[in-house]
Amino acid sequence: MEYIINSNKQSISNLEELTELIRAQLITDKIRLPMLPESILKVRGILKDKEKGTADITKAIQNDLTLSAAILRIANSSCFNSSGRNIKNLSVAIQRLGGKRTFQLLVAVSSKLVLQVNNKTLQGVIRKSFQSSQLVAVAAQEIARSFNDPATSQAFFAGLVHDIGTPAIICAHPKDILKLSEEDQNTLLQNLHREVGAKVLSIWGMDSALQDVASHHGVESIDRPRGKLIDYVDAANYIVTHIDSDLEMMDCPAINRLGLSSVKLTSVILDIEDAIEEMSGVMG
Repeated sequence: MEYIINSNKQSISNLEELTELIRAQLITDKIRLPMLPESILKVRGILKDKEKGTADITKAIQNDLTLSAAILRIANSSCFNSSGRNIKNLSVAIQRLGGKRTFQLLVAVSSKLVLQVNNKTLQGVIRKSFQSSQLVAVAAQEIARSFNDPATSQAFFAGLVHDIGTPAIICAHPKDILKLSEEDQNTLLQNLHREVGAKVLSIWGMDSALQDVASHHGVESIDRPRGKLIDYVDAANYIVTHIDSDLEMMDCPAINRLGLSSVKLTSVILDIEDAIEEMSGVMG
């Protein structure tokens, strides 16, 4: 596991000072952030080469037993195994998922492996963040699908990584964060997770559209990117947050921009609930 190492040994217990330190580290590239395994970077390159395919992806990850086992498990889950036929061959599993979806799931699995801390309380915060992102991913995919948008896979991936800055901050400064009150911890994560998330996706080589989602999700501002991807994520986040209560569509600008009528929204929510049930347990 590789990191950009924070060389500053100072212990910080003040919210304002820690916020300033993290922002300074972002500017100077000295913040401690995780790197993806080399095998996943190879898969990303393979997907860009039209002359390469499943065999090349298989070769890139087959020696990583953790990732290979995860892909087999996911491919055999009810979410991706409509035939009910279990497979034990990694290449066949990748064919079932598709190269692009395989890459996205590899990133999701790897991020959970590299973004870890020893403290149980912080582990709980990270786990909750990943679980929430998985729900948003499923919902964003279903919203995109309701518009017959071919970018359903991209919407799913955007949901998976939109909040990656939260666990990244915790892993960069676990001891300093533990010295803050719970309220200050929440404030720190809320204030910084967007810019840190965009930085993580940048060093991972993800495209600018995903970085934009990480930078601007949940914020209505002049510089908010135009386009459906970020609206899919914001609408999805609003829906999964309020799925057990009455949704006030006017409270979510992204839903209004997408033009989700109350009838269509109800249909989408039913699809989301079914998809979430299918996805349950897939990512581990």
